[in-house]
Amino acid sequence: MTIQDTHPELFDHAVQMGRRVASLIEFRPEFNGKITKEDLEQEFMLHILEHLDQFDERRGSHEVFVNLLIRNCTAKLVRQANRKKCKPPAGTVVESTGDVVETGDGTHEELFRMLGIEDKDRRTLGETSDVFELHDMSESVEHLIRTLPRGYRAIARKLKTSSQAEVARDLGISNRRVTEAVKVIREHFGKADWLEN
Repeated sequence: MTIQDTHPELFDHAVQMGRRVASLIEFRPEFNGKITKEDLEQEFMLHILEHLDQFDERRGSHEVFVNLLIRNCTAKLVRQANRKKCKPPAGTVVESTGDVVETGDGTHEELFRMLGIEDKDRRTLGETSDVFELHDMSESVEHLIRTLPRGYRAIARKLKTSSQAEVARDLGISNRRVTEAVKVIREHFGKADWLEN
């Protein structure tokens, strides 16, 4: 049995998304023309196949699963390319983050304990979210949901974590009803000024 047989929708989305992302990133300076679009597509598919056993449709859609894996694979490839580019010259002393160093106040600590959020973000090519900002955003979203007409509130809350098809199935309503609700919810959220703050 192949992935096309066991997860046809996931496979189709993986092929489509892999092509799209590969064409967007193949000319990144990190790759310096040494990796082709086809190579990237193969890397993405291999990464997805390696993690396929982690897919659980009860926890999320195949689209989200594939998109996350392609994003992680892209970050991994960029890190690998940067590592190859940034090999230190012969004779250079490289410190391990496990080394114990003396701190400003005379105590000793492992180097990794002194690294900040900025360094983590640089190493992982990510961006750490501000917890307070996320909390404020969550509160704002919940306020907007509470101000929706009554029939749309449950749909809006479900849409925070589920696809439109999952919402329709879970709430026992038609896909068309969910699509119409999404238009109303988007319009309602679009009128809010909290996004500008």
